[in-house]
Amino acid sequence: MAAAFNVGDKVLAYHGPLMYAAKIIEVDVQGSEPRYFIHYDGWKRKWDEWVAGDRLQEDSPENQERLKQLSNEARQAKKTAAAAPAKRAKTEAVAKPDAEADDDAESAEDDNPFEDSAVKLNLPQELKALVVKDWENITQKGLLVQLPRSPSIRDVFARFMSERQRKNAHPFAQVTEGLSVYFDRALPTILLYRAEREQFEHVKTRLAGKRFCEVYGVEHLLRLFVRLPQLLAHADIGEADLALLLQRMQDVFKFIIDKPECVGSDPYVAAALATVPASAASAADDDDAVDAVIVEATEAGGASDAGAAAAE
Repeated sequence: MAAAFNVGDKVLAYHGPLMYAAKIIEVDVQGSEPRYFIHYDGWKRKWDEWVAGDRLQEDSPENQERLKQLSNEARQAKKTAAAAPAKRAKTEAVAKPDAEADDDAESAEDDNPFEDSAVKLNLPQELKALVVKDWENITQKGLLVQLPRSPSIRDVFARFMSERQRKNAHPFAQVTEGLSVYFDRALPTILLYRAEREQFEHVKTRLAGKRFCEVYGVEHLLRLFVRLPQLLAHADIGEADLALLLQRMQDVFKFIIDKPECVGSDPYVAAALATVPASAASAADDDDAVDAVIVEATEAGGASDAGAAAAE
């Protein structure tokens, strides 16, 4: 398919529910759909990322008006949330938005331009350390995670649920399945580093009968945890349900920390050795999540954001 935009084009890019001015740096037309490597105007290069064409709009007067409208709506929503008594009553589930961030956002290059979420998910330091290690291995050392991962995300959740059987496991089943679906949808667009793209293409062709959560492990799941506040901030979920979800997430965190077998042996290998074997599994799979991409307003930043956010 021909690319809709060219290198050097000025565009407006959707990031979550908002739009930002950006410039096309590279164009990749090798896959089934063109992808664009963009730089956000006014932000450091660490926020550059690959995006699909459906996240880009022409830099036209009409779309500029749309950008302003979305920004104003987001500011108003944050003010409303800050004034709500229920929001203020939260301890760790929902945090007050930073009122000053809106005023300085366009000039504060060192800040995260997309961190507009009022949802706070406290990732334990032990897991943050794993996220940073993952970032260093992929981006600094040129390593990749050997796939398929053992244990996989599905394996970890199955073990977690097995330990919950003596208790009320049903609510946690909803959490683990929900996280699995989120992961399957988010992986192609926001959880992969640029160096992992070729390996991901091999996963899609050689392990076509498997869900992504059956192929990837804790390393990639932790990237989802880092991005989850931005995803949940734009999800259709009530405050009470959100608070309960965040509470149950802490149980998942504790399980991963207390069970070293969830992480397993060191999965990182040199990129040249990170082959993906073909699967004997049937390609007939009823779950459309394998090829799903995030097209709703829950899109957030790329995997590089996760490593940077955890490092901070």
